[in-house]
Amino acid sequence: MSHQHNIKCDLKSQIPYGTFSFPFSSFWDERSQYRYGQISWHWHEELEFVCVLEGSVQCCVGEQRMDIHAGDGLFINQNTLHSFALTSGDRMVSLVFSPQFLAIPYANIYTAYIEPVLTSNLYVISLSSSVEQERAILQKIQYIAQIDHGESPTKELDTYIAVLELWRSFFITMFSGHSFTANQGFFQMQQRMKHMLDYIGQNYAQKITSNDIAECAHISKGEAVRCFNRLLHSSPIQYLNTYRIFQACRLLQRTDLSIAAVSEAVGFASNTYFSRLFRRQFHMTPMEMRKQQQTGREVVSDSQGTLAANSRPC
Repeated sequence: MSHQHNIKCDLKSQIPYGTFSFPFSSFWDERSQYRYGQISWHWHEELEFVCVLEGSVQCCVGEQRMDIHAGDGLFINQNTLHSFALTSGDRMVSLVFSPQFLAIPYANIYTAYIEPVLTSNLYVISLSSSVEQERAILQKIQYIAQIDHGESPTKELDTYIAVLELWRSFFITMFSGHSFTANQGFFQMQQRMKHMLDYIGQNYAQKITSNDIAECAHISKGEAVRCFNRLLHSSPIQYLNTYRIFQACRLLQRTDLSIAAVSEAVGFASNTYFSRLFRRQFHMTPMEMRKQQQTGREVVSDSQGTLAANSRPC
């Protein structure tokens, strides 16, 4: 199974990570599964463990850009905006599961061993194969994914036990004997971003400005720019235009609207400006993309995004 993301306009992943009665999923990802090699910006309420099997995968979390080499990995806390970039030959495995998969909220185990992680100021933790305890965690990640993709008659029970063992090792290695305070600043920034991204997704076809985007989150234009730069490495208007370009791409492939009509439908006042940005993004004109689609060559599929450069649709 791979991360074929269906993403809401606020970048929340809509993938069903397991089921209500067994909220756990594992993914085997490689470059060939994704156009442009991107698992684009998204967040989810679940916890995530990643182990890179081959190559070197880049992970972005807020301002941090980390190159994760083969044998290494990381932990991503819930509700954290992140993205992955894979190049040729890169392969990784991921475990994504609800905190409630580990224990019922308010139970002693949950409050003692799970809640401290959820409320900590650690949004991403690197795991190195050169450190013995962390190498054991990375090996457990691969082992659990193998169980989940196996055919054992006790697969769910085996997976659950192994995930509990993984969490025990992770907690002891990374958290035992330490206390962490919640990073309210980063949390607030992410919440503001979700409001602004949702606003863009709902209003991209209208004439909107940086001030409009900022006002929806009740912050100044300068603070909005800071949030976008820190978390998405883009300005609000750059993000808006990229979002519009990917929406236009879908219209070109799925409708017979003229190029000018597509440009207007996604919010561009100038067809010339639209065509220039489109060519910069896809290295072809809107008409060339439409012709490729008509000859059966898919350019951007439903598994390719519309939220930002190389992202997946909402």
